[in-house]
Formats: sequence, C-alpha cells, structure tokens
Amino acid sequence: MKRFYLLTCLLVLLSGSLALSACGGESGNGTQEVRIVMGDMYFKPDMTTFKVGKAYRFVLVNEGKVKHEFTIAPPRKAGQTEKDEDAVSLIDADDIQPGETKNVDFTFKDAAPAGTLEFECSYPGHYEGGMHTSIVVEA
Repeated sequence: MKRFYLLTCLLVLLSGSLALSACGGESGNGTQEVRIVMGDMYFKPDMTTFKVGKAYRFVLVNEGKVKHEFTIAPPRKAGQTEKDEDAVSLIDADDIQPGETKNVDFTFKDAAPAGTLEFECSYPGHYEGGMHTSIVVEA
C-alpha cells in the first residue's frame, strides 16, 4: 500500500511539472523566452505585456530580406534621429541580418504604461514604414 501511495504521488508531481513546463516558455533559470519575428516593416512578438523584475530572453528572428535592429524605447518624436533614439533606448541590438537569430537578455526595472515604450527598428525608413509595436510593463 505504501508503494502504491508513493507511486501515485510521484505520478502527480511528474504530470504537474510537465504541465508547467509546457505552458510557460521559461528556461530552467526562470527566464521567460519571448520570440519576436521581424520582417520587412513589421514585428510579430509572442507577447507585449511584461513584468518589472522578471528576466526575459528576447529571441529575435529576422525573416526579412534586409537587416533590422531591435530597440526598446519611448515612441519616436517628430524630428528624432536614429542616434537620438539610441540614446534613450533600453535595448539596442543592431545589424540583425536576414535569416539571423539573435538572443538578448533583459529585465525591466520600471513600469511603463501603454504608450510609453515600444519595440522598434529605427533604421531609416523602417520606423516610418510601420516597424514598431507598443508594449506595456506592469509593476
């Protein structure tokens, strides 16, 4: 009877851990993986709402025909250049070549309500072509 009880407990624990690993995208160290596909003038992120203090690994996949960059920054203002944008960005991963995948690890330190941060490519013409996506960072 004791063996049956132990076996049942083991099966319950095993099935619970399999269910958790299947629905989180988290690595063994607690980092949440976020896949962001970028193409010519678009981002397709797995998610756009994040938590302060949580570790994220952005898996950047360029499926486009030209190089792109991945920046997390405030939305662009009129007349702002790529250099200006880089100065206020939280992340700036440049020169992601067509067909390349690049990983960037990041932890948000501050909350950012809707309209205050976005994913973007600030290469000339890319932002203007629609290559930006608004994100939210919750406390």
